[in-house]
Amino acid sequence: MTDAVVIERDISFNPDRALRAFFNDPQWLFKTGVGGLLNAVSLILCACSHLFIPVAFILWGITTGYVLRAARMRNLDPDSKLPEWNNWLDLLVSGLSWMAVYTGQMLFFFSVLSVFMMVGFGTGMISANNPHYLQWALSGLYGLTVLAAFISISSSYLMVSLAEEESLSGAFAINVVIAKIAERPADFIFAWLVSGGVHIASLVLPTLTVVGFFFLPSAWFAGQLLGVSILAQVWSTVPRKVPLPVVPTPTKPKI
Repeated sequence: MTDAVVIERDISFNPDRALRAFFNDPQWLFKTGVGGLLNAVSLILCACSHLFIPVAFILWGITTGYVLRAARMRNLDPDSKLPEWNNWLDLLVSGLSWMAVYTGQMLFFFSVLSVFMMVGFGTGMISANNPHYLQWALSGLYGLTVLAAFISISSSYLMVSLAEEESLSGAFAINVVIAKIAERPADFIFAWLVSGGVHIASLVLPTLTVVGFFFLPSAWFAGQLLGVSILAQVWSTVPRKVPLPVVPTPTKPKI
């Protein structure tokens, strides 16, 4: 009788692990350079003419798709190398899908902001002379801040969920996100904060020098990869225990 081999899932969360895995890839300079080049070309096209904006969105879709692919690989193996630049059509489709979902999230936030402002105009509370101005302003400030934080953290992990499931149902699995965060709230919030700090650093640090400014597109892309690697690592530590939402798909008409 042979003994069964049990493979335990690593449930530890260590942000340094994502950093080490990133730089252990011997081709990390080339892979991030390709994404930085696409970002730079898209910005140049937008600056040249608004007619090139659709082309810029295609390039942004490709880079976003690569970030999703990196999240998928890091979710499966936190020590894996960065993915290869291949199957560009797949990168474009997945990237544009997430960009559409993210745009919807932003539209929801600004819709709430617009309704709040219209209520202020309609009731006159937007005027500083109104006795209820302070209550209106503070409630809006705190409420919108909480809403923005909720959208930010949920959006970060919905992106990882989309990468894991490879279907649009993952991008709307807010119930899965809430369930996983409830399992390990400290780790998930910490990973979200570290990921946000990496994004900010990748934007601020290159602008401190004239030479670094030219590397801003590559630095931003590298920050995206590092940030999503940290999120994917903590995401993989908690198994999914709730079903994904059902997203209707268009059916072909019968002929």
